[in-house]
Amino acid sequence: MKRLFVQTAWKGLLMSVLFYFLFVGNVDLRAQNAVSNGNFDATLINWTANPITGGWVWVIGGIGSNGAFASNIANNSTTGTLTQSLTNVAPNGAVLSFSLNWNYSSISGTASTFQISYNGVVYGQMITKSISTSSASITPLNGATGATVTVPVSTVTANNFATASFTLPNGIPTSGILEIKMISGSCFLCADDIGVDNVFLTSCTPGTPTATVTTEPTCATSTGSVTIGNLPATGNWTL
Repeated sequence: MKRLFVQTAWKGLLMSVLFYFLFVGNVDLRAQNAVSNGNFDATLINWTANPITGGWVWVIGGIGSNGAFASNIANNSTTGTLTQSLTNVAPNGAVLSFSLNWNYSSISGTASTFQISYNGVVYGQMITKSISTSSASITPLNGATGATVTVPVSTVTANNFATASFTLPNGIPTSGILEIKMISGSCFLCADDIGVDNVFLTSCTPGTPTATVTTEPTCATSTGSVTIGNLPATGNWTL
């Protein structure tokens, strides 16, 4: 009976801890994605495409693909954009990440440009190559920091995605427009194509903490321990 009482009391305390974190505590928890449908699993829902036709389209399947993604089948020097109005973006330490692939057009001199921007500032760019044996590079711009990422040319049997992750400068607005832009090369129906997937921008909306009993008390030992997960790596929090 004593052991049952101790364990019941301990689990009651654990539930109180969970309740506090979920409903009461003011905690800066691990970041969520401010972007809706950033993996394009639900077609282009939540994104505004311009132009409506002849620009970005939804692609599903394909050997070596990431399942579903947005693709721009480049068309004679046109500019196509996907935009989304965001709120609750983390103003400091925000991470912008995305995956890209590109397809060589088979005609020299038809390179295309990919840019991703937030609140009118371009933070990442990739320019494809005019020869099929080269790889393109995703580079950070305008104060964004992170490693330059190499993107190999795709083939008819594989979409070779590569993922870039850039930390944006501090002080960005918490609300703004996220824009994905494709500027195609100057060739009618034969400029390089680009695909994008897994778009992420850090949100300041709290995530959900987790708590597990790692060591329960016993009749012989009246103390135990609780591990609380999904908390920020830095900063302060109060229990």
